[in-house]
Amino acid sequence: VWEHDVRIIIMITNLVEKGRRKCDPYWPMEGGEEYGTVVVTLRATRTLACYTVRRFTLRLTKPRRANQRGVERTVLQFQYTSWPDMGTPEHALPLLAFVRTTVQAAAQAAAQASVQATLQASSKSQTRSKKKPRGRVGPGPVVVHCSAGVGRTGTYIVLASMLQQMKEKGTIGIKGFLKHIRTQRNFLVQTEEQYIFLHEALLEAARCHETDVPAANLSTYLGHLLGPSHSGQTRLHRQFKVPLASADHTSRF
Repeated sequence: VWEHDVRIIIMITNLVEKGRRKCDPYWPMEGGEEYGTVVVTLRATRTLACYTVRRFTLRLTKPRRANQRGVERTVLQFQYTSWPDMGTPEHALPLLAFVRTTVQAAAQAAAQASVQATLQASSKSQTRSKKKPRGRVGPGPVVVHCSAGVGRTGTYIVLASMLQQMKEKGTIGIKGFLKHIRTQRNFLVQTEEQYIFLHEALLEAARCHETDVPAANLSTYLGHLLGPSHSGQTRLHRQFKVPLASADHTSRF
């Protein structure tokens, strides 16, 4: 995590499931703890219905380079807690909200890192001759893991990628994308049930779109829903039909 400057971790497993240890905690339950040459300190925890968000800070006890001394990095961990091993979530909507939240967090981390890198480059240019930047600008990759790192991990990666493709291009290509990423790690999306769930989750995403509304905007949003649509029905009535249609679609193909 430190080596690749990871700022976002997606954890899709509980520490113990059905009496079996699935993942060892790599963070302290409170305060700070030293893991090798890295001190991890838990700064905040927020527990929601289907997932938990933790904020850590990391620092090196034996930095190898002078510019690493005193450096403290912030890492956000999103742990989805309602997804059984080798299975699928009972409902797609909470997972879709989770995926959108994590993708947005990764984008914010990238934007913040880009601004920070620009400020650092500007500061250095005032004291020394300009040099071409070396290495990556911005944070490292998002780390996604479950217990074995294939079933739930692969399903999350495909779902997040297809939601982004749907948003940008209006298309999806589950089979082709999965075939591509399986050349990088075998057995991603481990079961047929998970593969079917991907299609059903994306179908629900296409039908329902994003329904999360900031609490401060709820009154305005409700006023919009109560207004008539082109069919003469209220938007609220049309939106209510969407979950009913989704409930009817339970054939699992």
